[in-house]
Amino acid sequence: MRRAGIVLAAAYLVYLLLGNLFLNTALAPWAINRKPERFQLHWQAGLTAWPGQVLLWDPRLQGHTGNVTWSLHARRADGRIALLPLLEKELRFPSIEVADVEAALERVDQRLEPAPARPGGWRLRFDRIASDSVRGARFGTLRLDGEGQATLGLYKQLRGGPLELTPSRVRFERARLSLADDTLLDEAVLEAGFSIDRHTREQASGLRKLLETELELSVEGRTSALQVQRSGPQRLNLKPVPAAGHGRVGGRIGWNRGALAPGGRLDWSAPVSMASRDGQATLQLGVEVDDDIRLRIDLPRQVDENGDALAVDARLRIEGIEVPLGDPRSLIPRTSGHLVGSWQFASLDWLGTFFADAPWLALEGAGRVDADLRLVDGAPAAGSRVEVPGVDVSVDLMGNRVQGRARALGTLQGDEDAGAGGVRPRLELNLERFSITADKGRGARYVEGRDLSLHVQAVEPLATGLLAPSGAGAGASAGPTPGAALARAGRALKARLRFEDASVPDLRAYNRYLPRSQLRFEGGSGRLSGDLSVDGAGAVGQGWLRVRGRDTRLHAAGMALRGNVDINTRLRRAGIEDGRFNIDGSQVRLDNISLVEPDGEVRRGWWARIDLTRARLDWDPARAAGRAAGAAADVDIDGHARITARDVGFLLALYARQRDYPGWVGRLIDAGQARVTGDVRWRDDVLIFDNLVANNDRFDVNARLRLQGQDRRGNLYARWGVLSMAVDLDGAHREYHLLRARRWYDAQPAYIR
Repeated sequence: MRRAGIVLAAAYLVYLLLGNLFLNTALAPWAINRKPERFQLHWQAGLTAWPGQVLLWDPRLQGHTGNVTWSLHARRADGRIALLPLLEKELRFPSIEVADVEAALERVDQRLEPAPARPGGWRLRFDRIASDSVRGARFGTLRLDGEGQATLGLYKQLRGGPLELTPSRVRFERARLSLADDTLLDEAVLEAGFSIDRHTREQASGLRKLLETELELSVEGRTSALQVQRSGPQRLNLKPVPAAGHGRVGGRIGWNRGALAPGGRLDWSAPVSMASRDGQATLQLGVEVDDDIRLRIDLPRQVDENGDALAVDARLRIEGIEVPLGDPRSLIPRTSGHLVGSWQFASLDWLGTFFADAPWLALEGAGRVDADLRLVDGAPAAGSRVEVPGVDVSVDLMGNRVQGRARALGTLQGDEDAGAGGVRPRLELNLERFSITADKGRGARYVEGRDLSLHVQAVEPLATGLLAPSGAGAGASAGPTPGAALARAGRALKARLRFEDASVPDLRAYNRYLPRSQLRFEGGSGRLSGDLSVDGAGAVGQGWLRVRGRDTRLHAAGMALRGNVDINTRLRRAGIEDGRFNIDGSQVRLDNISLVEPDGEVRRGWWARIDLTRARLDWDPARAAGRAAGAAADVDIDGHARITARDVGFLLALYARQRDYPGWVGRLIDAGQARVTGDVRWRDDVLIFDNLVANNDRFDVNARLRLQGQDRRGNLYARWGVLSMAVDLDGAHREYHLLRARRWYDAQPAYIR
């Protein structure tokens, strides 16, 4: 026995010597840290008193898995290793006691792919890891501090084998939860029980591990007040400010392998303040779980000095308790309820897509949204409305771009013809100020105005299910996507654009649409009004445009005119092709006109009333926008006009100077008002008048005229009682016919057939 005792004592001394040398030299870290990029364990000093027992001071563990690095640090760890399982390649720790523990997780850009799974890996079993002094944990900038106790159990087989977290518990008292330097929760008691079923990486990875997880969390504590702060020109954030006050959080929530556990409840409240005279309001959040998930959010309206607002009043119910981790958007078709609130959005482009998906209408910029939404199965229902005090609007019509900042109101109107759930989206835009720019925004701005209204509405009712976000339902792939449905709805839109008395500082901006060598503005300002109906493709269906100018200077057929002009164009789409219009009923009014005839004679006080009783307009804005300055306009007009004028002086001046006519022709001008009818054709830079008949009770005048560039051709016949004459105009050459004038005139070919 003495010898045996000596052998045992010697063996024990050898174990003490070798074991502690192993722990306190570089040999142990070398043996353990064979793959330092994946796992490392270091300590300051170690002690083993008998086989299987290890005591480490200042242990530090760290590892890297996927895009996450983790680390554990403790003041001391005392553990025991079961020796017999080592024979079966199992490293088992029946118990580990750890003091003053801190843990950290960090997401990194560098991804470390897991090693391929191989059979025969060692099994690691931690039956019990316990600590009565957990100091804190950190995940990125989110940190938890307090007085914690934890008991954990873990099983892991190396070489890609299964992982299991046996039933474990963590409890924190006097806990503080912070984000960066902002306290979210303090003076709290947190307690959690959790476990993860045994699984391999192929069976569950990433978020799918939650499908193998059971968790129960309870919390009681004090929350920090929140302050609404501006982080950009149009962006608001909520920042915790403990000095401004406190709220409360309390409740219990359970999670069971992909679903919330019935019976859970969580309530959270916090004071909220803005830089406003409204003072503080209290934000309240609530979650209840029974057969469904119920959400409650309350925040009374707060408005700051800039007009930014924050308010929420929501009562939502999510059918069922399952939470789809892979596709959270599939919660949307399960959601119904009522949501009222105000919030600042950094981008408002979704507003046009939702209410009026039209290629010619764009809503941009940032701003506040006041919403009153009624949700049924994830889709806004009839009665929902969204109001935006300010949004940047861009409208492309007829080759021009209308821009301004608008007040927007979007509504979903019920429709009896659509049955239950059918709605008509409607968007009302009111621009306090706007401008019109040529060439779809690439040209010059030539109109400035106020109070423009644009109302857009679906022609046919739309099923509310088509308004749900794309991919919301499990069966979304079975039919057309909501994006495609909204695109079809955009083509089935009708819109009305109206404005009055917009300022046109320089009427010469309209010369791009005129045959400039024959008719052009030389100066003057005016007013533009309009009322247009537009379809979903951006084509004008009908309406009118009116231009009024005072003291306007015109060049018309070689003569200078100055006075007041009023052009009222009535548009009605003539065919499917874009740009073809019926403009019957259009009118031109000329008042207080001064005429400077080619010989320099000035006539004042002339006026005319022109009514297009039958007319067609063919206008291609795309060609007009691309033409060079000074080129002919891509505008074609064919029509019949009825004119009332003060006299026929303007018509006679188109053919010759007054002193070149026989003396009696001057009496025609003094013979009073003239009634004129005739046909007009304008093709590019060619302007033709034909079948002109001017008369009153005392005279008759017939004429035809063709103008192109500097070329001028035409025929004129005039009769005063028994006196008559005709003029043949060919450029600068004129030939007068005093005998058989009518016969000669009737023998000349017509210009418009």
